[in-house]
Amino acid sequence: MIIGKSTAWNKYATTCLPVCQLGNISSLWYHLSVIIYLGGIMVVYNADVIKKDLFPGASRKVLARGGGLMLVEVRFDAGSVVDAHAHPHEQDSYVVSGKIVLSMDGRDLTLGPGDSFYAGPNVPHGVRFLENSVVIDVFTPQREDFIK
Repeated sequence: MIIGKSTAWNKYATTCLPVCQLGNISSLWYHLSVIIYLGGIMVVYNADVIKKDLFPGASRKVLARGGGLMLVEVRFDAGSVVDAHAHPHEQDSYVVSGKIVLSMDGRDLTLGPGDSFYAGPNVPHGVRFLENSVVIDVFTPQREDFIK
């Protein structure tokens, strides 16, 4: 979890932290984890998440995750390609903006804003990005390789 200067963090820091009288940053991290998971809720402010560059023209932000689910925002420049690959995770993808060509089951399908697809476990799939695109991916189980 990345803590930034979001409104929620500022409210928490000014109202709870003085009462908690936490002595060091380790205690702070522990305390925040307890508060977030006791209620079964995780809130992630996109502006506070540091993007990870994947290759030129592609980046990823791991957003909310918990239990067996992971939400990821990916951005690709026009002309980028994700070669056909498969993984043991189920994947739902939602195109927020741009235009992509999904290659799956021997077919090429063009998707745009508002369109989505599902790739089952170990099903090969690849994507070409015709325009600058933002896609939201949901994985189950979580992609441990994304958080290492």
